[in-house]
Amino acid sequence: MLPEVYSCFGTYKPGDVLDDIYDRCPSISIDYAVMEKTDKAFVLPVDFGWSDLGTWASLYELQGKDNVGNVILVRIFYFAILTIVWYRNEENKIIALQGLNHLIIVNTAEALLICEKSQEQAIKQMVAELQTQFGNSVL
Repeated sequence: MLPEVYSCFGTYKPGDVLDDIYDRCPSISIDYAVMEKTDKAFVLPVDFGWSDLGTWASLYELQGKDNVGNVILVRIFYFAILTIVWYRNEENKIIALQGLNHLIIVNTAEALLICEKSQEQAIKQMVAELQTQFGNSVL
């Protein structure tokens, strides 16, 4: 295990806030940080419906959809086809979409992201750049 990751979790005790611990950890895949560094890990095959939610497309696949294929996770008035919308706002405002198709829309209190679904792989880099410029709470 990478010492940088171990130092984040090595002092964990019940009741600690995991978000605070994750904020201190380097952004690295568990494959590289842990699995490739140990000979004490093992794999046990199971079937419990796991899906890696590492992409917006995988989140879209697991969510319920309306009759035209939209994933709506909040109160929204819409006329969009196959659009992913993720909404978080303390003001509970309504978002109305018209004529927008195949989009990922993420609206938080700090930022609004609108991206074509075909460009979802670029989101991670864009978020990293925004966090560097504006801070970690951007998205």
